[in-house]
Amino acid sequence: MRVPVRREVMRYVLLVSLALAIVALSAIWITGSVQAPESTGGDADTAAAVRDGEASPQDQPGAQAPDAPQSPPSR
Repeated sequence: MRVPVRREVMRYVLLVSLALAIVALSAIWITGSVQAPESTGGDADTAAAVRDGEASPQDQPGAQAPDAPQSPPSR
């Protein structure tokens, strides 16, 4: 005969499981960010791609090429 699990025990099992999942995901995130080089991601990658000729200056956030056509503001 099965003994039903009391609600208090189930609550603690779920809370411990949630805490372990948060700790594990945080450890993965922190370890990855510590090991990543400083010049990766976002603007640094885009600037490197523009410099290497793999992207146009239009792709760089916040920058416009001098010969870029100006589009009228949308209404």
